[in-house]
Amino acid sequence: MENAWRVLVVEDNDDNFKVFKEALEYHNPAVEVRWVVSGEDGDIVLADFIPDLVILDLELPGKDGWQILGELRENPALAGVPVIATTAYHSVNVAAKAREVGFDGYFPKPIDVFSFGAEIEAIMQGG
Repeated sequence: MENAWRVLVVEDNDDNFKVFKEALEYHNPAVEVRWVVSGEDGDIVLADFIPDLVILDLELPGKDGWQILGELRENPALAGVPVIATTAYHSVNVAAKAREVGFDGYFPKPIDVFSFGAEIEAIMQGG
C-alpha cells in the first residue's frame, strides 16, 4: 500500500477543491485531505496538522497565497513542505513570479487533472 499523503488545500472555491481532492485520491487512495477557504483558517488547521504538501490558491479572502507562502517558509516545522500555487488569474508573469518566490509547482485553473496528478506524485516521491 502507498504511503498516506497528508495534504492541506487552501482554496475558496468548492468546485476547485473537489477537483483537487479527486485528482489526489486518484493518484493515492490513502490521501488525507484537509480543506480550508482562507489563510486564517489554515493557521488553525496547521496548529494540529502537519501536511506533506500544501496546495495554495494565490487569490484568497484575507491573506493571499503569496503572504501564506512566506509564513509557511518562516515556520521551522513547515519550511520544507512542498507548496503548489494555483490561480485562475494565470499569466506567464504570475507563473514566473510563483517559481521565483519559492513555490514548488504552479498550476493555472482549471487544472489539467492528469498533469496535476503526475506532478504531485513526482513531488511526493521526492522528485
